[in-house]
Amino acid sequence: MPLRTDARGPGPSGLQRKERQVNKNKVFLGMALVVAILAAGACATPSPTPTPEPTTTPTPAAPAALPTAEAVGGPEVALARIVRPTEEVLATVNGKPVAWADYEPELVRTIHMVTLQYAVDWNDEANLAFLPSLQEGALRQVTARTLMRQLAEREGVQASPEALDAAVEKERTSILNAGMYAAWEDFLKEYGLSEAYFRRLVEDSLLVDGLQEKLAPAREVEQAHVRHILVDSEEKAQEVLAKLKAGGDFAALAAEYSTDPGSKDQGGDLGWFPRGVMVQEFEEAAFSLPVGEVSGPVQTTFGYHIIEVLERGVRELDEAAWAQAKEQAFQDWFTAEHQKAEIVYLVHFVPEAELTPEAPATATPAN
Repeated sequence: MPLRTDARGPGPSGLQRKERQVNKNKVFLGMALVVAILAAGACATPSPTPTPEPTTTPTPAAPAALPTAEAVGGPEVALARIVRPTEEVLATVNGKPVAWADYEPELVRTIHMVTLQYAVDWNDEANLAFLPSLQEGALRQVTARTLMRQLAEREGVQASPEALDAAVEKERTSILNAGMYAAWEDFLKEYGLSEAYFRRLVEDSLLVDGLQEKLAPAREVEQAHVRHILVDSEEKAQEVLAKLKAGGDFAALAAEYSTDPGSKDQGGDLGWFPRGVMVQEFEEAAFSLPVGEVSGPVQTTFGYHIIEVLERGVRELDEAAWAQAKEQAFQDWFTAEHQKAEIVYLVHFVPEAELTPEAPATATPAN
């Protein structure tokens, strides 16, 4: 399916992984909390600088296992080697200072999360070389969330004490019910969180949710109902097109030729979708081609498409598309606000020559 892909920063693939791992289900803090930790934080995370290829076991694309908490070279080793600037104020966001006390909890959480997700052995000197980049990224996350809280206040979005208490308890219950931790304190320790900082992250989540609701676009939008046949060459696309013009059945040809596993067995049917979901070339054809007509070969990064528009009209977005639309509207808005904000970094943990421009908000920034 020719879905649009948004750029995401890669994980620290250059970090050397520990050889010994224990199969263990990864803990997720709940979708709303992840939004606060990742979306609000990573909106202003700089694009990571290139890292060398690992010299030991390669990092898998989607790590699923976590190391044991008692593994040698854990977060405490990295934390003992972090750089503490002499300046107490590290940055300002629209004149509001971001002090070390605001920054340190996020740095601790970041190091714990990276250690857990990538099974990092911090006794490896090669891994310690990545600490400055992690420190810089953590500072960018803190300034982004500081800005988000300022914007929430400006927009009149608040998290009431009652709502915050309920959300914290919901997250706590969900985590403990997963059965991975005997006590709540064990979870906090493994993820480098204090009770107060966990509460702050949940509060940020509620603020992001509130902003998304306030900024939500219209739910009824123009949508297209399309089917397609995806092939890997223009010659094959012309072959399919010739068969269609000779009276061939679209669904049967999709089953025979299409390389899109998500739609070929449904006759190539992609269902209804709004603008902003598909890659640009596909979208342009889907929203300009007359209903009932079949396109010529449309080239995208996925290959060559033969497209037929079955229907088009204004419809209400389904729940999944509506959630995606709200999230994208928030991300676009936050990117614009971040560009207008006065964010001044008084310290850097990597040489300024190595800094990259702050990346715009993404729909699902990488953890």
